[in-house]
Amino acid sequence: MGQFNEVWYHQMTRDFATAQRLRAGLARLGGDYPVWPPDLEPEFEHYRRNATANQRKARMAGKEIDAALQDPRWVAVSVQ
Repeated sequence: MGQFNEVWYHQMTRDFATAQRLRAGLARLGGDYPVWPPDLEPEFEHYRRNATANQRKARMAGKEIDAALQDPRWVAVSVQ
């Protein structure tokens, strides 16, 4: 599953708005890349094959990352 972190790193080095969002996400994780459970790989592949054009566009625009970064559960994690 290390390839997902490699892709994450590569996307963070690109010059586009989503790169900043990805860096913010990594910072929220304490600067450590996640350990991806092996059962996510088939889920990612399913999405890649079956996503609609609108779903792909939303993902590329970073809307899902924005929603994750604004999730109020981050406040609970930072308080602990």
